[in-house]
Amino acid sequence: MTVRIGNVVIVAVEEPQQCDACGETDELRPYGVNGRCICWKCAEKSEVRCGARMMMILYDTPRREGIQVASDWRKRRIGNAGI
Repeated sequence: MTVRIGNVVIVAVEEPQQCDACGETDELRPYGVNGRCICWKCAEKSEVRCGARMMMILYDTPRREGIQVASDWRKRRIGNAGI
C-alpha cells in the first residue's frame, strides 16, 4: 500500500492483480478514471489524467490544479525529449 506521511510518500510494491481497463495481470495503482485500479501501460495512455489523479491522491490537490501540474510536466518532458 502506498501511503503519505507528512511530506513523505512511501510507494510500496503491490501484489499483481487484474487491470480494470485492459484485463492484464500486473501491479496496479488507483490512477484510472474514478479511482479504478490500472496497470502502468494503461496509465501511460493518458499521462495528464493519470498525473492529475496521482497529485490528488498523494498531495491532496484539487482536480483542476492536478491536471495543470500534470499537463505542465508532460510538456516539459516532451520538450526535452529531443535533447
